[in-house]
Amino acid sequence: MVSFAGLLDSTIYAFAPSWGAQRRATRQQYEFGAEMAKRIMSREREQHSHHEGASQDRLKGNWIGSELSPDSGLEMDLETLRSRSAELVRDDGYAAGAIEGIVNDVIGTGITVQSRIRRTKASASKPSGAIAKAAPLRRELEETYQEWAEKCGADGCSLWELQRRAVRAWAEEGEAFLVFSIDPIRGLIIEQVAACRVETPPQQLRNKNIRMGIECDRAGLPLAYHIRTDRPDDTDGPETKHERVLADRVVHLWEKREDGQRRGKPWFTPVLNRMKAAADLTHAEFVAQKIATCFAAFIKTNGDSRKMADEASTPGRGRRIEKIQPGMIKYLGAGEEITFGTPSNRAGAFAPAHEILMRGVCAGLNIPYEKFVKDWSKLTYSGGRLALIEAWTTVECRQQLVKTRLVRETWERHVQMAVLMGLVDIDPRDYVAQPRLYTRHKSHAPARPWVDPEKDVKSSTLAVEGDLSTKDDELATRGKDAREVIVRNAKNEAFKQRVRKKLGIVEATPPSTPTPGPKPKLGKSAKPTSQPPAAEENDEDEDQQSAAA
Repeated sequence: MVSFAGLLDSTIYAFAPSWGAQRRATRQQYEFGAEMAKRIMSREREQHSHHEGASQDRLKGNWIGSELSPDSGLEMDLETLRSRSAELVRDDGYAAGAIEGIVNDVIGTGITVQSRIRRTKASASKPSGAIAKAAPLRRELEETYQEWAEKCGADGCSLWELQRRAVRAWAEEGEAFLVFSIDPIRGLIIEQVAACRVETPPQQLRNKNIRMGIECDRAGLPLAYHIRTDRPDDTDGPETKHERVLADRVVHLWEKREDGQRRGKPWFTPVLNRMKAAADLTHAEFVAQKIATCFAAFIKTNGDSRKMADEASTPGRGRRIEKIQPGMIKYLGAGEEITFGTPSNRAGAFAPAHEILMRGVCAGLNIPYEKFVKDWSKLTYSGGRLALIEAWTTVECRQQLVKTRLVRETWERHVQMAVLMGLVDIDPRDYVAQPRLYTRHKSHAPARPWVDPEKDVKSSTLAVEGDLSTKDDELATRGKDAREVIVRNAKNEAFKQRVRKKLGIVEATPPSTPTPGPKPKLGKSAKPTSQPPAAEENDEDEDQQSAAA
């Protein structure tokens, strides 16, 4: 494309050749000087970089950092990253085991929810916010939630299966989409949508607010998701129809890492090349070992060239034999010789090289090496506990994200649907006025496994006795709720007392302790220093009363 300056020079040259030639020569000299100055500045920057990581030399000549925005880079590479990640999970045992281990640690047998409705009183600011009996409402909500969670999926699966599938998609594809819908018969249902189905419709490609299938406002908040009716990689005649789903119906499970990022990346993104290299190295080692264990006999013969050519070819095909197999016998012609390539320094090099690759993969995934390869033989007891502590820190962070984005949204939508359908004794007007009073809840992640049960129990007991922790916190690590444990223990104790009374079993009384001497009487002027604090109203009294009943 001709610039304005070049066009002007050509015009002047047509009317005044000498003046035009002089302008051209001056411009070329200026451009040559600017190019030389640019090269000199580039060379000086390579030699005198302020940061070593920004230096350019012969060894770093091919190190070119990307200057694209997060979304621009993902638009170019996301499809390739997902396909390679899916191939690793499908064909590589280490990748498949890592994904399954992550799902088991984060979800396990399911993240459960318990209602936390409290008793409240009506006031001037909350005239309709009185909740006289919180325990019956909690039980109703939890019972309806458990019943609904058994078959809440659009395909009839349980909520536990949806949680596992969502975390698996989050790890493998970088994100998971779940859409809430209302079925005329089943009520609230949840559909999991594959990440490849969320894309920009062809007719909306020029819409700057829609990018990679997500429509956002100027502040970057999602407004809607554009979802295909079927998968684009389906060979059974896929359609290109899209549905615009409002953002308040969609749960987008992912972790945003950069400003301006709309889509998630597979967890294997930084280690794809290392895992592929480890797989190729393993395959090459197996091929070498297989060849080394083959036993073949090669017999040299003297004969005419036609016979040697026939013996040197595969019968019926006329091709030379290029592979050997155990027990093979091959006749060689005169002058033919078998020579095997033997790489130098190969003995014992596979295991260290493979371990280096695998440790790099584990560092990128933030998973302990021993947990990734399922080999704890080289660790001591203390080293194993340190590795598990680091692993559980990562797991708890991921569990918190699942609780915040998926579990909370699921519980709140269920409470709303239960109120509107009349499944619980809550006035819809009270719920609309103050929904937070009725959606309060606490989620419980699966129990953390014990390494040494005796030592773990002792450490928890000492922490509670030393006021370093509470029973609520310690029971939460076991996936249990303190209130539920207290109520169950009270019920069990009451049941044992009834059984003993029915069978006439007299419980042995413990030995009596010596009673202290009489306390000195207080004088008329003596007054107690303090009064015991008044017991606060506790909404757990209803549970304890019901347990005693």
